[in-house]
Order: sequence, then C-alpha cells, then structure tokens
Amino acid sequence: MKQLKDNKSIIIKPIDKNMDPAIKDTKNYIQQVLEEYLLSKNYMQLPKEEAKLKMDNSKNMLKNMISHNHVNHTKSESTYFQYSLQSIHRLPVFY
Repeated sequence: MKQLKDNKSIIIKPIDKNMDPAIKDTKNYIQQVLEEYLLSKNYMQLPKEEAKLKMDNSKNMLKNMISHNHVNHTKSESTYFQYSLQSIHRLPVFY
C-alpha cells in the first residue's frame, strides 16, 4: 500500500461516494480534470474573498429558507439543520 501511495505516476481516488478506489495515470487524470472542469465555460476560479462572500450569502439564504419553513420539518430534519448550520464549513476544494 505504501508503494502505491508513494508512486507519483498514479493517483488513487475514491469513487462511488467513497465506496471504492480508482487508480488512474496522474498525467491523464490532470488532463481530464483540466478539460472537463477547470478549463470549461462552466467553472471559474474566484478570488478567495469573493468566494467567501458567495458562501456566506448562500448560507444566509439557506438559514432564511429553513427558518421560514420550520413548521414543515420533522424533528430529525430540524436537528439535522441545526447541527449542519453550526458546523464549520470550508470552501470547496477540487481534489
């Protein structure tokens, strides 16, 4: 396992919601990521402050939606939302 982990020519990533690993050639993986995500029209890199502002705005909108609809939530849903909103969230990272 250590030899696989230390091998820089391959990359091992979880797939299927972290159920199984996949092994790919590192160069091909990087090229695929660039073509499908980072160099497409669908994604763009934001400055850190702009990304934080967007995340904060999204969190505030979500809190507002949850509080305005709290009567429709089950007890377990309310508990989940309360816990989730108290958690520290990090900016998404592309692995």
